[in-house]
Amino acid sequence: MDGLHHSGNTTNNINDGHWIEDPRLDQNHTGSCQRLSNIVRRNEVAYTHLFPKEFATQKVGAWLDTNLLEVPSSISHFLETMTDMLAEASISRGPLNVISGPTRHRPASIFYVFTACKVDVTVGEWNHTTCPAEYRDLQAFLLPIGGWKYQGACTSDRNFIAYNVASLKDVEQVTGFQFFPDLPLEDKLSLLARTTLDSALVLDPTRY
Repeated sequence: MDGLHHSGNTTNNINDGHWIEDPRLDQNHTGSCQRLSNIVRRNEVAYTHLFPKEFATQKVGAWLDTNLLEVPSSISHFLETMTDMLAEASISRGPLNVISGPTRHRPASIFYVFTACKVDVTVGEWNHTTCPAEYRDLQAFLLPIGGWKYQGACTSDRNFIAYNVASLKDVEQVTGFQFFPDLPLEDKLSLLARTTLDSALVLDPTRY
């Protein structure tokens, strides 16, 4: 599952590993020191993996502090459900490419951009160049994590995720990122023109 980003509740014990500072950062970097020292003391916060430890080739890499995502503990189950849905989609649809991360706007969200190729066009891994434009499937989401107001709502996890389906254009506007810059202009415009109802890659939004 290419690039799949995952989240789940974690604890600092010998079985699950523990968070460590990323050695690739400058040696003078101290931004994570206080956070890491207090990581098990804040019950209201869930510390999750942006990239899943289950899919990491080297397990220690999943526990680098640059892979740490802090979210309100009351909403971590939505992210766990998203991971389950991605795993299901990978079984039914084959390899997925997933780009995920936190946005910087207020209120904050976690964005997901999922893509897959509807046909087997290559031997081995596919990419957006080798997959014909008409067979590229794309679905995106913006899950809010700031100013949370859904803790007591009677909304199922999957319904909530469906309510927060987004277009690629939405995600680019919120993040300031330009996704798939190597695509030919016509192909990129085709992706940007798609609406939130054009894909059922991870879930079918018309069913919710």
